[in-house]
Amino acid sequence: MPPQTLVHATNSLGGFLFEVLEPQQLLVPTDFATRAGGMTASGSRSEALLKCYHVKMTGDKGQREKKPVTVSDALTRSWTFEVGEPALLCKPIDGGETKGRMVGLVGYQITGLKEADTTLPPVRLPAVNAFGGHILQVERPELLFLLSLVE
Repeated sequence: MPPQTLVHATNSLGGFLFEVLEPQQLLVPTDFATRAGGMTASGSRSEALLKCYHVKMTGDKGQREKKPVTVSDALTRSWTFEVGEPALLCKPIDGGETKGRMVGLVGYQITGLKEADTTLPPVRLPAVNAFGGHILQVERPELLFLLSLVE
């Protein structure tokens, strides 16, 4: 996707028109071997490698009503926050396009994280991906990624 491209994305927060800017990072499928509440998260290796781009809102900025969102992560911790403007668009490197549409991820800035959520302790999490095994320290969330239909 070349820089300065306008795209429309639709997800559970609504539809957004934004300008796609320079590539920012790669999202690499990762297997997590963790026991959180008796649960094991694993098997993400079949997922595609994603390339993420900075995005800039156009048109109706700030028209979306901001409501608190509560999500639970794979470690069964709950977080309550508001979602800001889209910050990243991630799409599969292999293309994944069908008739000008693709399923990708739109990453939103997390704002207004409740004070109680900021005191949760960090968790160490074993992870394995194409770059080897790692121990990650998972702290409070900074972005919320939503599956989106991108045109």
